[in-house]
Amino acid sequence: MITHRLDTASRGDLDEALRTLTAWIRDSDNFTDVISRWVRTPAEYRLLEQGRVRLSTLDHSYATALGMDPSAWVRRRNSVLQLTARGRTLVLAEVASTIAKQRLPKSAGDALDEGILPLGAILKPLGVRRHTHSVERIDELDGSGRTRMLRVRATLTLVGVVVAEVDETVHQALIDHRLPVRPARVHVATA
Repeated sequence: MITHRLDTASRGDLDEALRTLTAWIRDSDNFTDVISRWVRTPAEYRLLEQGRVRLSTLDHSYATALGMDPSAWVRRRNSVLQLTARGRTLVLAEVASTIAKQRLPKSAGDALDEGILPLGAILKPLGVRRHTHSVERIDELDGSGRTRMLRVRATLTLVGVVVAEVDETVHQALIDHRLPVRPARVHVATA
């Protein structure tokens, strides 16, 4: 679905912003850190839902990414990264994680259960490595009418073992927050 683009920034600015953000995502082990770096302030993490599901209830690609039998139980977690500015809450990105909790140390599993921290923050002290498999440029609306700009798929490993598959979606609000605002052209009529 095509939606309107920024009126205040040129197409070149938008393309450059998306290229830069894509490079940052590919070069990082922590998506939340990239989002925070982009907006120059810590992004707020909000857990929407989490629960145990069988891999067989999900797309088969999750079992493949995790290298697990489809009958295995995993933790599914949906969250957003947001920013509260000028009394408004802006959703910057969505994150859906499929986690092999049984492959995590008990302390990480307990932190995961609490739901307070993003997955990357839980795994960072353990030396997590992020492997970005794809960054796809999209232009679609979510259920709340917000424009999604990038879709990212990655796996997270600890000591070479895949512990999670993550699907991340970057919203236009993130890009808008960083793009330079150009003044509108003013045409002055002469008499």
